[in-house]
Amino acid sequence: AAALWALAATSPSASIRLFALLAVAVAFVSASQDVVIDAYRTDLLPQRERGLGASLNVMGYRLAMIVSGGLALIWTDPAQHGAWSWPEVYRAMAMLMAGAALLSATMLPRVPMPAGRASVARHDLFGFAAVLAAVALGYLLSDRFAPPVSLALLGPWLEGSTLEPRLQQRWIDLVALLLGIGLTLPLAAWAARRARFETLLSGLASYFSQTGAAGFLLLIVLYKLGDAFAGSLMTPFLLKSMAYSPAEVGVVNKVIGLWLTIFGALLGGALMLRLRLWRALLLFGVLQAASNLGFWWLAVYGKGVLPGLTLPAFDWGFVALAQATPVDGGLLMVIAVENLS
Repeated sequence: AAALWALAATSPSASIRLFALLAVAVAFVSASQDVVIDAYRTDLLPQRERGLGASLNVMGYRLAMIVSGGLALIWTDPAQHGAWSWPEVYRAMAMLMAGAALLSATMLPRVPMPAGRASVARHDLFGFAAVLAAVALGYLLSDRFAPPVSLALLGPWLEGSTLEPRLQQRWIDLVALLLGIGLTLPLAAWAARRARFETLLSGLASYFSQTGAAGFLLLIVLYKLGDAFAGSLMTPFLLKSMAYSPAEVGVVNKVIGLWLTIFGALLGGALMLRLRLWRALLLFGVLQAASNLGFWWLAVYGKGVLPGLTLPAFDWGFVALAQATPVDGGLLMVIAVENLS
C-alpha cells in the first residue's frame, strides 16, 4: 500500500529512476505476498479443503484483476464524465490494499507456530535482509558501471549500423541490464551463503538435487515466456497502436476477457482429465502460441473489419459508463480467443 501511494505521488517524467524503483518494489512485494499466501493456505487448511482454498484464491485474484485492470481503465477514460487521473487511481488502489491488510491482520486465523520456529524466523529475516542489501548493492554497481561497459562492447557494432539512435540506445540498455543481472545474482547468492539463509539455500539445493531439475525449470520458464511478453504488451498495443479507447479496452480485455479466462480454465481442467497431463500440456502450448496470432491479424487488418456492438451507458456506483461505448468486433474476437486459450 505504501509503495502504491508513493508511486501515485511520483511523476515518471520528472523522476523516471525513482518511479521505476517503486514499480519494482510493488512487483517484488506483490510476488512475495503471493508466495506467503500460498504457504499460509497450505499450513492453515487440512488436505481435503486445499482444493477449495486454491479455487477461492484464484477467484479473489481474478476479481482483483478486474478492479485493477478493467475498472481502472474505465475510470481514466476521458470520454466518461468525471474521469480520474492515474495518481488518483493508484491512491484508490493503495487504500484498497491498506483495507485488505487491516482485515487480514485482524480477522484471519492464526497458524500455530511450533516450538523453536521463532529463532528460525528471525534468522531467515536476517538472511532476507542480507539478500536485499546485496541486490541493492548490485543495482548501484550496475547503474554505475554497466552502461559504459555495454557501450564499449556494442560500440564497434553500432558504429557501422544503420539503426536509429533511439534503437541503438535500447540495445545498449538491454546489454547493460543483462550485465547488471549477471552481477547481482552472484552477489545475492554470496550474501545468502554468508548470512546462512537456510530456507532459501536448502530449498534450492533440494530442488536441484532432483533428476531433470534444470530441464524442468527451463520448461516452466519457456512455456509461459512468449505469452507473458505478449500479455505485458497487450494493453499498450491496444491503447496506443490500435487507438482503442480506455473504456473499450477495460470492458473487453479486462472484464469480459477475465470471465472468459475463468471459463477457459474450467474447460482446460476438464480436458486435462481426459487427455492426461503431458498431452494436455502439449495441446495447451500449441493453442497458447496460436492465440497470439490474433494480435498479428488485428495489427494487419485494423479496426472495423468485423461487426461490433455498442454497450449502453450504466452506473453501478463503483464504475460507470457515462455514454454508450462501441466495442470493435475484431477486438472481441481476438480477446475471446486469447483468454479461452
